[in-house]
Amino acid sequence: MRVLLTGSAGFIGSHVASSLRARGDEVVGVDPRASVPTTFDDALRDGVDRVVHLGAISSTLEEDDALLRSVNVELSQRIWRWCADEGVPLVYASSAAVYGAGADGFDEEAPCEPLNAYAGSKLAFDEWALAQDSGPPRWAGCRYFNVYGPGEEHKGIMASLVSKARWDIDAGRPTRLFRWGRQQRDFVWVGDVVDATLWLLEADVEGIFNVGTGRAATFEDAVSAVWRREGLEPRIEWVEMPPHLRERYQAYTRADVRKLRSVGYEPPFLSPDQGVAAFARSTPVGAT
Repeated sequence: MRVLLTGSAGFIGSHVASSLRARGDEVVGVDPRASVPTTFDDALRDGVDRVVHLGAISSTLEEDDALLRSVNVELSQRIWRWCADEGVPLVYASSAAVYGAGADGFDEEAPCEPLNAYAGSKLAFDEWALAQDSGPPRWAGCRYFNVYGPGEEHKGIMASLVSKARWDIDAGRPTRLFRWGRQQRDFVWVGDVVDATLWLLEADVEGIFNVGTGRAATFEDAVSAVWRREGLEPRIEWVEMPPHLRERYQAYTRADVRKLRSVGYEPPFLSPDQGVAAFARSTPVGAT
């Protein structure tokens, strides 16, 4: 099977690409960071059987609304229309960021109040997709929660706390957390995210699905698990949250995964401790 994968050189995309190849698929990668960049039009020239659309501007600090709309909304609409016209199944990346503070919960039907422009662009496409009278023969939007795992180095400050803690251990420095580390997120292992994404790619489903563990861990507990996995007592430096982040920072997330389970997805998601152990087995501290 020939699969078009946008964002193929990114964090989640690179793991999806490996899994697709492992199951025998041909991967047509589209990503400006690739060693030999391929355009969307080039990728479609010979046709594809599936599309996994992960490419996006993913920085929660991006404030260029026009750029976000062009990349995260309009390109996604173009891909959707092509899949609809050609009868090709589509899975695309949405984000748990659309829920904002989560005042109304984290199920897929809950009202969304994005806290930043990135989240707003993701919600804009979700709402557009749901409003279409027709679309790809099968499609799923994946609202990924806080994904972590090897291969986040290029993300810099946008990398997960789990990866940052590993890098801190290697550098011999404490991990910096906003006071007092009681913020909570649904931290989900990248391997579980890949499995759910590829399952949705083949499932007879249509709609938007949360992809997370259904559990929330505090920042302090997540970081401490990384340090203790390396046989070290956690070293944490407490810092104040910058004023410009306070009104647009997601302090809590926890995926409601009942909808994903209801369509037949059964594999368990690793707990934070299990995920940290899987991370340690996959790449030693200091590896890139």
